[in-house]
Amino acid sequence: DDPRLTIVHEDAAEFLHRQTENDNRCTGYEYDVIIADTSDPVGPAETLFQPEFYEQMSDALADGGIISAQGECYWIHLDLISDIIACCSDIFEYADYCTTGVPTYPCGQIGFILAGKGRATSCRTPRRHAAFIDKLRCYSRDIHRASFVLPSTVERRLAPFRTAVIEDKGRDYMYYDDDIHRRRMNDCCLSAACSIS
Repeated sequence: DDPRLTIVHEDAAEFLHRQTENDNRCTGYEYDVIIADTSDPVGPAETLFQPEFYEQMSDALADGGIISAQGECYWIHLDLISDIIACCSDIFEYADYCTTGVPTYPCGQIGFILAGKGRATSCRTPRRHAAFIDKLRCYSRDIHRASFVLPSTVERRLAPFRTAVIEDKGRDYMYYDDDIHRRRMNDCCLSAACSIS
């Protein structure tokens, strides 16, 4: 019971639409973190994998805020993941993909779409060291960093759209290559022909 935390349990697309419907500005709140733990992109959850949903999340984020969304399995959904990361790189200043092993999921792997608002946003290095971290069974700072290391075939596919990050002494520094950014915009720009299929 903390006034800094609000948990909303309802259709995410409808909730964000209401929050951002006035001139594409968030009405009432700007969020520091949005976690979209969605089901697979079929049926009612299909809208949660469309560019409009990611645009609404961006509109609802405070500067420096991040989103984390269910990112499917790269062994069987690489086309979908690539499309989402490409569109996120058009919407957000930071876009990335990380992975974890979950034995009960297809192929034992699930990923996360991470995106941030603000040029200094990156999720690759943990920002805080909580006292309880040493008591956790699976998570560690090393596991966190390793979750961004992808199989080479996946990395080659996503690299043009993932934000370039240089790590130095435990901190991430992002750099922006204008040629890469122009290629991104030409490859997948929401104002032209970006679609997630």
